[in-house]
Amino acid sequence: MRTRSLLASPLIRTTGVAVLGILLASSIAIATFVILHNFDSRRVDQRDIHQSFEQAVDWMRKNEPALLKDQNTFLWWMVSEAALLSRDGYLLDLTERRRVAALSRRGENLWDDLLFGPIRSVSLNTAAQVGTGYKYMYLYALTCDETLLADRKLRRHLESSFCGPLAKTLLTDPHCITHQLIGSEFLTMRQCKVGVSVADRERLHEKLTNQLFFDPRVGDAFVQGLMVLAMTGKCELIRHAWLRSALQQQLKDGGWSGADATFRWGDDIQGITAAYHIDVSVATSNFHTTAQGLLLMAKLDSAPHCVR
Repeated sequence: MRTRSLLASPLIRTTGVAVLGILLASSIAIATFVILHNFDSRRVDQRDIHQSFEQAVDWMRKNEPALLKDQNTFLWWMVSEAALLSRDGYLLDLTERRRVAALSRRGENLWDDLLFGPIRSVSLNTAAQVGTGYKYMYLYALTCDETLLADRKLRRHLESSFCGPLAKTLLTDPHCITHQLIGSEFLTMRQCKVGVSVADRERLHEKLTNQLFFDPRVGDAFVQGLMVLAMTGKCELIRHAWLRSALQQQLKDGGWSGADATFRWGDDIQGITAAYHIDVSVATSNFHTTAQGLLLMAKLDSAPHCVR
């Protein structure tokens, strides 16, 4: 009596075919998203960039009372940079009022003190409370305090290999590379003696463009990536297809939601690609992504045709 092979079981064969079909369909869908995300050759009209900036300013104006309660110094730094680039009267007035208010609360917000105030050094105890993440790199970048470099984890933040391979960045921390490049910009701004090397900075830009290429989700990390390329003098690396995606994800109220939207229906309904599923929800603008979109559009509006 012969033993029937387990692989000959109709159930096993059917399951195997179904799994292969799902994998094939998923691969085709991902490839399609990547192609559509990258290869739209139509140039973005400079007037669309200016209009996007004006709509973002309008969102700031309409939401001013709530925004002034937000203590995220880095977002306010982005708004301040957008104001200086655009010379927009409303933004200049808003950021000056926020700066004066921040300085009147000296000692309450370390980052306000470092970015907008005269403080250029911190105690080791304060540094320890910041932690060892990207903000620890920012702490060094804003103080140029080389005693902080005794921490090996901080030194690793100055290397292009810190965030790891692309697959890891995409899946676990899509903001990692942009945070490094923002820190690098602060290092340059404060003229710290020890910083990110030119070679490492170039590699970080290459990694960021690869991330933007392979990840079709237009969320907070995507808008931040475009903003970082623009603010670090690499706007020529921005594809028109990427910029068009960012413009299309700007909501009717002038803000951006920051959700990893892969689809958009009408003005408010978006499809969000999460770790293992697709969720459909109503898009709502937030300050975090909108401040980044505002600076992105201000930078591109002030430097016409830098996107090639």
